[in-house]
Amino acid sequence: MFKRTMFALAAMAGALFASVPAAATDFLQSYTITTVVDLDHIVTYNQYALGGGTTNSFHVGAPGGTIIDPFPKSSLNPPIWTYFLGVTTLSSVDHLVVAFNDAFAASLLSAGDDFGVSFAGYDEASLIAALVLLDTPDLPTSDPGYAAQMAAKDAASDLIFNFSDQVALDGGLTSANGGSFTLLSFSTPSNVGSGNALLVSNAVPEPATWLMLIGGFGAVGFALRRRQRLAPAFAT
Repeated sequence: MFKRTMFALAAMAGALFASVPAAATDFLQSYTITTVVDLDHIVTYNQYALGGGTTNSFHVGAPGGTIIDPFPKSSLNPPIWTYFLGVTTLSSVDHLVVAFNDAFAASLLSAGDDFGVSFAGYDEASLIAALVLLDTPDLPTSDPGYAAQMAAKDAASDLIFNFSDQVALDGGLTSANGGSFTLLSFSTPSNVGSGNALLVSNAVPEPATWLMLIGGFGAVGFALRRRQRLAPAFAT
């Protein structure tokens, strides 16, 4: 069952922080972007040095400015590679937007291939639907459709993780601390923005940052299913 209640979130956070020695320093993954489109339903992806672990974190996005993954990263095993993806609407049509590193984005633009060619086996519409579904509040547990919704969100989580892993294998990630990226819109790749990724101290966000995180579960964010290969002692 896909655990997404506030109780489960609090329990997970307690277990994770208990496993990190007091000497560890916490950071947040931050993305400063400049874009010509509005982004929503954003999922961030982080890859770690120790244990080959990866995590996805989900939260509502905002047009431009700074996007922050709300889940702390331990200095004992900080993320080394990252990227994010979200949804934008252009001419009344939803498109996937992906923050690839500059070199990888340039190669996709040069090839000019459709999304289905660049990422064979993945359908843009299905990925968008998964992002939107994960941004939909859970039904009450007493609702007859609750179990089906949880199963659908579980499948959506798997799809997003698999796609993120494919981006990593293809070389699309950027440095988690100081890497620059280009925002590409599909199906036919086009440049819709740019930005930089940075690890920042886990301090209380400023009011403007909180506003970017407000909206449903986006106000607190939640971690999509963590890979089992992520070393427990250094989980985010």
